[in-house]
Amino acid sequence: MRDEEKSKGDEFEEFVVRPSDRLCEMLGYTRDELVGKSARMLYPSDEDYEYVGGEKYAKIAEMGT
Repeated sequence: MRDEEKSKGDEFEEFVVRPSDRLCEMLGYTRDELVGKSARMLYPSDEDYEYVGGEKYAKIAEMGT
């Protein structure tokens, strides 16, 4: 899955851009149904989504892209 980030002030929201066939199969959605949706739907809670995003961006800031 590839995602695109859109800035919301100091936060980033990620969107599904090109979901894999396997992701579609696991989630029970078609590719067209997933494209453009918030990646938030892949996490069980807002807290999990925010935690993973915070960890990911901290690691990117530390090590680069």
